[in-house]
Amino acid sequence: MKTKRTQVTLTINRLWDEMQAFIDAAYRDGSGTNNPEPLLKDYAENQSWTDALGRLLDAETANERRHRNGRPQGWKAPMSNQTAAKLILLGNFADGSEAEKIYPATIFLQWRHTAAEMHVVGCLCRGKAKISDAWRAEVRALDYAKLMAVSYV
Repeated sequence: MKTKRTQVTLTINRLWDEMQAFIDAAYRDGSGTNNPEPLLKDYAENQSWTDALGRLLDAETANERRHRNGRPQGWKAPMSNQTAAKLILLGNFADGSEAEKIYPATIFLQWRHTAAEMHVVGCLCRGKAKISDAWRAEVRALDYAKLMAVSYV
């Protein structure tokens, strides 16, 4: 089982790196929607003093840590808090990259801010950033609920 756990983590990390490349491409060449360059600067790698993507990951990792409180003693998560947070954010990005339009600001009142923000980033990158349907399908194939239903002892 440890091998499967490691493989899932490696896959999620690879998908995360590919997502970063989509964001970087949309920032660099303006290939996203709604003139994304100034909006994506803080999310693109090594472009700003601010690391908005890192901040989002830290916030979602903290959410995941709180979510896991109260699990039965002896339960061992099938992936780290940070890996689970990456998976959640990848799903939000993938959904946003397929959205017909950016949701209104009220999305921040309905969803956790991390989910809403990542959805918007995905939406901004949906133009010609070359986010393939195969990439989205691979993200969605990693079902958070099914992965978390397994306990490693």
